[in-house]
Amino acid sequence: MKQFSQFLPNPILFFAVIATVSCGASIVNADSKAYDLPEHITEIYKGKEEEFRIDADVKVISSDVYTGTVIFSDISLEKGKLLYGDIEKWKFTDEIKDAEALKYNEESIYLYKLNDTHQFYFDTPDNIPEAHDIGEEAANKLATEAVNLLELNAEVQGPVAEYDDPKGIYSYVLRGKIQDIPIVYMSEVPSIGSLEITGQNYSYLQYGNNLHIENQEKAGLLDFEEILDKVQLYAEAGYIKIPDHMSITNISLGYYIELTSGHPRFFPVWNFQVPSLIDGSQFMWGQNADDLFYINAVTGVLVKVIA
Repeated sequence: MKQFSQFLPNPILFFAVIATVSCGASIVNADSKAYDLPEHITEIYKGKEEEFRIDADVKVISSDVYTGTVIFSDISLEKGKLLYGDIEKWKFTDEIKDAEALKYNEESIYLYKLNDTHQFYFDTPDNIPEAHDIGEEAANKLATEAVNLLELNAEVQGPVAEYDDPKGIYSYVLRGKIQDIPIVYMSEVPSIGSLEITGQNYSYLQYGNNLHIENQEKAGLLDFEEILDKVQLYAEAGYIKIPDHMSITNISLGYYIELTSGHPRFFPVWNFQVPSLIDGSQFMWGQNADDLFYINAVTGVLVKVIA
């Protein structure tokens, strides 16, 4: 059975900062006012120890933004049966420890959920025969169909890996989302999964923490200029810094999910990124940039620095 990796934010030993310029997108704030954003920021700022540069595209999804709470749900094994072949050929098995598991037609093809978690897996033998290379467009369609079939609140990113030998294998990242805005961080538990397609078959799928909104209210976002001012203050105080010889190149809006004593709460954050610092990280994370820090889009508070 394949070895799967827990998708957690990759450790980085440094951090970042910001500034302004250039007109662009807008979203609607909680008070129905337009929230204007620059399309691009180019600026040099002084941190506590040295200068750093921001040369960043600013990306936001043009939709309402919310705060609220979420609940997690299991993914149905009954729906999972449809991923591979005749549903009547799936039988319960005790071959996988600490899991509710099904096996397909006495072959080494498993569908299972780990006990006491929301983690869901679909797994095939490592030596599953490759039917043929169906091409990226067809593989993308299959990946989207799997997300819809399992009713996952996730977006498909990728393919994020290229195989020369054998060809015909496409790997994707499944990133949790709330409405149309991705989750950039979920404290203590992963908000990312993976999906692999071989030939015309799903050969591996891992996903957990499928979330649903419990309650929500529109968020009153802090003016973006104020966000930039806050970041400058954190930089001057030494709370955030940027890796040597690098610039912040991406700023985007995402949701941060924080586990609490009650139901997990979500709120919007500005995600500041630099180009990926680890070779091959696109294979793991489905993106060409690494998160450095998150700023609460409502309060301007520095939520987390990825260290």
